[in-house]
Amino acid sequence: MRQVVLYIKSIPFIVEVAITQKERSEGLSRRNQLFDKNGMLFVFNLPILIDVTMRETKIPLDILFLDENFKITQIETARGYQMDFVTSKFPSKYFLEIPAGSCKKYGIQVGNVIVHSLFNYNLKDQVI
Repeated sequence: MRQVVLYIKSIPFIVEVAITQKERSEGLSRRNQLFDKNGMLFVFNLPILIDVTMRETKIPLDILFLDENFKITQIETARGYQMDFVTSKFPSKYFLEIPAGSCKKYGIQVGNVIVHSLFNYNLKDQVI
């Protein structure tokens, strides 16, 4: 899976990019740990309402829903193996999973914009 660096409030996060349906379905499930300033970015063709399941994910996560301009529209914290869905309140084209507590630790808030180099990588043609 491709890795990129995203900057949130000038803080670099190394994230894997889940573009295909298979990559998005597997996500971070079955992983034992997620290091600080690491995560996974999930990419969709169009902004949609997203339901995130943690049923097979043991790592507690901060889930950041993003609009098409990479602006954070919602932040939720999910427990490992959480049975209920985490649902976006607004259509999102992306969501980012980072270790739980990262938003508080780094002062990440709704309205922050993530800086990235993904505009140089044509995601529209890659999403499956």
